[in-house]
Amino acid sequence: VILSKLNINNLTPFGYYKGNYSGYYGEINHPITRDIVYQKLKINPEHSTFLNFGKDQITRIAVVTGSGGHYFNEAIELGVDLFITGDNDHTLYHPAKENQINVLFAGHYYTETFGIKALMEKIGQDFPVETIFLDIPTNL
Repeated sequence: VILSKLNINNLTPFGYYKGNYSGYYGEINHPITRDIVYQKLKINPEHSTFLNFGKDQITRIAVVTGSGGHYFNEAIELGVDLFITGDNDHTLYHPAKENQINVLFAGHYYTETFGIKALMEKIGQDFPVETIFLDIPTNL
């Protein structure tokens, strides 16, 4: 859902763990900036951390919501310009800097609500039930 909001093409699973993939990566036709990422995802820069070590014009993005930092090496191998995850993981600082990759830590809670909201909408469309999302952020 996060990548669809950024108009990413060619979504490809990555982050293999116990028989499943935890994230996706893909490319965008027209490069975007960090500010556009914040705008399209409706992220308040004050409630996130952005390691600005990569390109200003971002075309290749990988996302793993929640605690996705342990997939960062795979994102490096994929040659992404931006890695988006939830938890602020200090161990990614130097690898991001050395590999010149931007990293957006958008918050564990925040990154995982995209999927829940999409599921809620799908259930509301497919079944005769009312759904609501109780937004109770943890600021983590």
